[in-house]
Amino acid sequence: LWGCKKQIKAPIYSLSNGVDTEFFKQEGKKTGAFRKKYHIDGNQKVIMSVGHYIDRKGILDFVQLAKELPQYQFYWFGYTNLKLVTKEVRDAIHTQLSNLHFPGYITRTELRDVYNGSDLFLFMTKEETEGIVLLEALATKTPILVRNIPIYRDWLIDNETVYKAKHLQEFKEKIIQLLEGSLPDLTDAAYQIALERDLRKIGQNLLDIYQQ
Repeated sequence: LWGCKKQIKAPIYSLSNGVDTEFFKQEGKKTGAFRKKYHIDGNQKVIMSVGHYIDRKGILDFVQLAKELPQYQFYWFGYTNLKLVTKEVRDAIHTQLSNLHFPGYITRTELRDVYNGSDLFLFMTKEETEGIVLLEALATKTPILVRNIPIYRDWLIDNETVYKAKHLQEFKEKIIQLLEGSLPDLTDAAYQIALERDLRKIGQNLLDIYQQ
């Protein structure tokens, strides 16, 4: 209560949201329902992201990269009422590019198909607590490029489990290197992180905390 001076002495735990690795898993790369639905040729390179239409999620940078990398297809899944976003974000959403797509909300199953049908999960969020969609990408063994922010410093190692970039030019350079095959595939190592955060393990960890 407001004004209460009683000191809270209970321990505080930080626990992952977890991911269902039995549902989000690798299957049907480049031949699944996602590419069929959007008529994407198997030779086309697809960069995907997921999130609300807000600057914090990196959507402005995502659109800028689509402008600078017309050889790749950019898909952003998720939706925010455009009446609630800034003019800058609204203008970015309305950008007319043949390689930039905003399909909106999709089902959980469809999202799994998108991970499996994409060549890169680009997560340009500027601030995050963990990122559930990031865990899903790890679980489906989708190559990952994230913004180099403090929350990922200790559990996502650059050049070992994922790739990281700080600014737009670095993102652009690493995207090209990843999609043209000049950087090693890290997805097997990244998958181990997803297994460590599987919902069944997280559930057991939560039970252990309560029993303490």
